[in-house]
Amino acid sequence: NYIVIAALILVLLYIFKDKINIEYWYKVAGIFGFTIAALTLYFNFLKPADPTISIGKRAIIIWHDTMLQSAPMLDVFCTISNDGAQPIKIDKLKIELMRNKEKTEFSDYLILKLINGFQWQQDEYSHPIIINKYSNNSQMIGFRNKDLKYDFTDGVYTLKIKAISNNKCVAQDTVNFTLTKEEVDRIKTFKNNGKKEGFEKVLE
Repeated sequence: NYIVIAALILVLLYIFKDKINIEYWYKVAGIFGFTIAALTLYFNFLKPADPTISIGKRAIIIWHDTMLQSAPMLDVFCTISNDGAQPIKIDKLKIELMRNKEKTEFSDYLILKLINGFQWQQDEYSHPIIINKYSNNSQMIGFRNKDLKYDFTDGVYTLKIKAISNNKCVAQDTVNFTLTKEEVDRIKTFKNNGKKEGFEKVLE
């Protein structure tokens, strides 16, 4: 936008150059020419990476089999964007889930792929994600809680997803959702029947 405005001003100065002192015109034209070049250089090559992350409107609560027992998982669709001219490497992602000031982390994750039009399965193990300049990457990601005894109860939850780069949180997004007693009972049924059914929840 700044480059377009500067170019338009330069064009107007050229159109009315006969009505403007020629030395003054050359100075102004030189300043605007330098400004356009500097802005082009900055926005195309020098602007630092500016990552953001956003969560989709739904989450799937499911239990993933481990060697010992089932581990609680949250599958969420998220998009990582980079509004900078330099790429950024996202080393890892994690979810912090809070209810009544009690916080737990879903820090193990798997990248999922869609099969049969409605089922998700593991596509890749967790790995760094490169987001190129002025681009985005959308993934369905399954986050697993290391606390195998963690269980969902009814109440209001705050879900915060974080993108970590060089051991620093560089982007995050927060949503809320509420689980009723009936929904919790249904989740427990899915957990106990061993069919790996997921409970889908709309996020607020």
